[in-house]
Amino acid sequence: MGFYKIVSSILRPIEEKPDTKDSDIEWDVSHKHLKPGENITITGNTKPEARINMVVRFNVAVAVHDGRYSHDFRKVHIPEGPNEFKVQTRPVKNMTFTVKMLMPFRQHRDAEDSVATYIDTNVPSGTFNININGDAQENTETVQMDVKASQVIRADPEGNISYTYDTTPFRPGIVEIEIGNDKKEVELIGED
Repeated sequence: MGFYKIVSSILRPIEEKPDTKDSDIEWDVSHKHLKPGENITITGNTKPEARINMVVRFNVAVAVHDGRYSHDFRKVHIPEGPNEFKVQTRPVKNMTFTVKMLMPFRQHRDAEDSVATYIDTNVPSGTFNININGDAQENTETVQMDVKASQVIRADPEGNISYTYDTTPFRPGIVEIEIGNDKKEVELIGED
């Protein structure tokens, strides 16, 4: 992703950061409970053609086997435009973040105070499979993985917001969506 990211960022026009006041946004989600793989549709309204920051947070408990942890996120869709992706794992010694593609993009981070952090901004758009793995701290049975993804979405000329978020990469659990001053939780429920 390194070379591709550089070329892509040079050719992509620079888009400005969000330009609305948090109080100028009204929005809701299509479902409060759904199964992983189903889509969450976010709709609302704000100022015409406003750029809005949307943040999605979730966490995953990853079992430790022989001192190591590993988790795959499949079919992670990265939209066009400004974005940021942050992953923290704890309690760990390190973390390796790998985007699986023709030439895998791999980044390694050592932990500080048992927390390993990886942050990337303006990730090129596409759909990727991602693996996060590493060495857990001694006597650890479960590693906590916290994921935060933010992106800028744009309202249409009438100020309408409509965005569909694919939940395929998520495990059952709570997904928090934040737009403006408002946060909403969506529960992903497992198969019966």
